[in-house]
Amino acid sequence: MKLNPTRAALAVFAFALAAPLPAVAQMGAGDPVPLPAPADGPGLGGPAMGDPAAPAAPALPPISLSTTQVTELQTLLAQAGFDPGGIDGIWGPATQSALTAYQQAQGLPAGDPTEDLLQSMRTSVVGAAPEPPPAPGP
Repeated sequence: MKLNPTRAALAVFAFALAAPLPAVAQMGAGDPVPLPAPADGPGLGGPAMGDPAAPAAPALPPISLSTTQVTELQTLLAQAGFDPGGIDGIWGPATQSALTAYQQAQGLPAGDPTEDLLQSMRTSVVGAAPEPPPAPGP
C-alpha cells in the first residue's frame, strides 16, 4: 500500500486537533495567564526587557545613507574582506565595526558613512566607479 503524503499530513493534523489541550489553554477568557518567574543570576535570563536597571544597547548615530546604499556599502565591505555581519541593508553594530576597520586599514579617519565614502569605496574596492544612472526621460 502506497502512503499519500497529503493524506498522512492531514491525518496527523486531525489527530493533533483531537488531542486534549494543555491545562493553560483550557483557562477561561478572563482568567489571568500565569507567567514564568524571572530568573536571577548569571546566564539565567538576566534583566527583563523594559527594566530601567537593564543596560541599554549603545545607540548608533543616524546615518545619511538609504537602505539601498547601506546594502551596497555592506557588499563592498565584504568584497574588501571586512565582515559587515550580513548584507541586509540594516545599519547595525557589525556594519559599523566593519566600516571602522576598513577606514583604519585604508588610513582614513574613522567616521560615519557618507555618499562620498561610498563613491570612494566603489572605485577602490571594485576598481572602477559604476556608470551613472540614465537621465530621466521627457
